[in-house]
Amino acid sequence: MVEPPDPQDVQEYARNAKPAFLTCRSYGHAPLPSSVIIVTLEGSRKQYYEQTLRCRNRCGVTWMLLIDMGTGEVLERRINYSGAKGYLAKGIGRIQGTARNVVRLEAIDRNFTEEL
Repeated sequence: MVEPPDPQDVQEYARNAKPAFLTCRSYGHAPLPSSVIIVTLEGSRKQYYEQTLRCRNRCGVTWMLLIDMGTGEVLERRINYSGAKGYLAKGIGRIQGTARNVVRLEAIDRNFTEEL
């Protein structure tokens, strides 16, 4: 079992995170289709769709889906964080479960405190 991250480390990450990062970490990404091309895999004559999606929240995360043109089945899915510098909480661990609550509270505090 993986140990949950230290709440103070998560709080520090959340305080310094971009607003889009807080939105995605609190509520999940919102994938938006960006492009699609037809590809042929090496050693195969069969063609596939390679679809790229980007996060609508502008966090910088993108996905690539390899889709069977005949069945629509997703054969491969890759996520790319290279356009989301600072999104990954290096040294903290996976922010999930109760650790996500810390991020959610920071997002509310940052976005709505003046309205309350």
